[in-house]
Amino acid sequence: MKVGYIQRNPEGVVEQVIHSTHDSREEAHIAAVALADSLVGNANVFEVQRGYPDTETTFKARVSYNVPPTDVQRNPSENTGE
Repeated sequence: MKVGYIQRNPEGVVEQVIHSTHDSREEAHIAAVALADSLVGNANVFEVQRGYPDTETTFKARVSYNVPPTDVQRNPSENTGE
């Protein structure tokens, strides 16, 4: 599973940046939350994403995270509403 973010580059073009690759959904989730926390204050970053590879340089996002992530995004299993 890939983890990355959407940003506006210096030329003003919106692009997807792959940050890391993980063997499990759980590892990818932990990495995505940590990445979203680390990008707080970066006005060029719109959101953090995790998903499955699409091509060598892109992936299809399955889950998006706010910057910073919400409590529900941090702990999805604890916030099921039950």
